[in-house]
Amino acid sequence: MGDPAERPAEDAGREPGARDPAEDLAVVRAILVGPEQRALEAIGARLGDPAIQARQVAAVLPQALQLRALDTELARALAPPVEDAITASIHRNPKPLADALFPVMGPAIRKAVAASLVGMVESFNRTLEHSLSWRSLTWRVEALRTGRSFGEVVLLHTLLFRVEQVFLIDRTT
Repeated sequence: MGDPAERPAEDAGREPGARDPAEDLAVVRAILVGPEQRALEAIGARLGDPAIQARQVAAVLPQALQLRALDTELARALAPPVEDAITASIHRNPKPLADALFPVMGPAIRKAVAASLVGMVESFNRTLEHSLSWRSLTWRVEALRTGRSFGEVVLLHTLLFRVEQVFLIDRTT
């Protein structure tokens, strides 16, 4: 670039050794707005990187959930994905959920069966108390008329509970 014939057209009117005003402006611009430009580029890189965003969200997610713990809107928003995840997990491998529920379901089932048996015993006690009453005689007539046994008629009239649903829980499935 020492030969004037090799110089670009824009440098043709300048003296050798003279400074380019565009270069001077670039230096001043770098001094004045350089730090802000680098900060904006760093922010842009963070916003564009999903891995960094995931780490940042993971850092504040527990506190955010604690702040919104009693919020029904959050519960309503989280319910479908959580239900879908549980359903997919059960379809994929039901054993972990069965193992988790087994300690809870066993005592609950025993308690429900015990309560049903107590109710049935109370019902039979009432039946015995009414065995020689006018009601008992009408039940015997109903049993003869319908072709059912007396015990079945008594249970139909005195049983307080009836089975609406039965759940079979098997540890292996």
